[in-house]
Amino acid sequence: MRKALALLLVALAAGAAGWLAGSGAAGAGGVRLVRVEDSPVGAATAPLAAPPPLADGPVRGVILVVGDGMGLAQSAAARDRVLGPDGRFLFERFPVTGLVETHPAGGLITKSDAAATALASGAKTVNGRLGESPAGRALPTLLERARDAGLATGLVTTSAIVDATPAAFAAHVGSRYDYHDIAEQMVAAKIDLLAGGGGEKLAPRATGEGPLAEAAARGVAVVTDLAGLAAADRLPLWAVFPGSRLGEEPAHPDVGELAERALDLLPAEARRRGTGFFLMIEEEGVDTAGHARSFSRLAAAVARLDRAVAAAVRFAAADGATLILVVGDHSTGGLEIDHESTSGRLRVVWASSQHGGEPVPIYAYGPRSAALAFTGLHDNTEIHDLIAAALGLAPAPAPGTTP
Repeated sequence: MRKALALLLVALAAGAAGWLAGSGAAGAGGVRLVRVEDSPVGAATAPLAAPPPLADGPVRGVILVVGDGMGLAQSAAARDRVLGPDGRFLFERFPVTGLVETHPAGGLITKSDAAATALASGAKTVNGRLGESPAGRALPTLLERARDAGLATGLVTTSAIVDATPAAFAAHVGSRYDYHDIAEQMVAAKIDLLAGGGGEKLAPRATGEGPLAEAAARGVAVVTDLAGLAAADRLPLWAVFPGSRLGEEPAHPDVGELAERALDLLPAEARRRGTGFFLMIEEEGVDTAGHARSFSRLAAAVARLDRAVAAAVRFAAADGATLILVVGDHSTGGLEIDHESTSGRLRVVWASSQHGGEPVPIYAYGPRSAALAFTGLHDNTEIHDLIAAALGLAPAPAPGTTP
């Protein structure tokens, strides 16, 4: 009996060690082990001033900032680490806050492809598809309809430009991993500004042909380094860098730098046309860090996203007719701030390395009536509808019908 009890205690101790070590494996009976991380609390920082209120009026431009994998716990924990509990990220000072449901068609837990399709098209789809209904019918997107209405359009990401979130705004494929078809469709989509990583996924074939060469043949200026991006003075422009973790490598721009250049170029093109613009900016690093269960990387990614928000706010405050939205597409990692956290030590717990199904936050700043529309609890498809209404775009046609 004593021997059996001793063996049981050893087994329990081993299980506890695995819990603290964060093995991530499922224990007996499917119990999921978690990962615990300790981190210093950020130095006390006074909250940033709220952006200046904008007069009510029409919206000429929309900047949609997507924090891939950013739920409330991710932003709150990152704030505690970077700014301290009394600090605030700039997007947290926006006058309007709401919540967004994220479930895909036929399920509870979304992946980035289905979530981005909902934001881009206003329709649910199953996990795995991009820009298509569950039956495989193409769904017109915000970017495509804005383009057809004469607006200037842009997609910016710290991931590969053919990754799920940017691709959902300009491509229609049965698998998010069909990078070849996605790239070809993005060339054909006539996007005014496309900036991000994934240069290795777009490498030319043995014949010398490839998406970048095809884009250049269509009159697109193609740059692949920081100097080229800084010198760019016209659209259409593709700025494509190697890798899919921009901002984590010093040689590559972060999302704040990409946002600055996008807001130098895209609104200028809109003014030249006498129209407005639609710009989607994605910080992928929050999701990547959540899957890796790395809190230091997650906090840095949220801080980078806030630098992009700051660039957007500077533009919108001067422009007066731009709506900024900051939203998570889903949460990642089952993150929580643990009860053992103190004023000097932040303890976070990762419940998984996968996506969660709880609502995510949305923050809005812009002309009053347009921003207030995002108050409350919305389905992710409704975010598309509200953006389209703000830009004055006609309702999207039903799947499979001619626009």
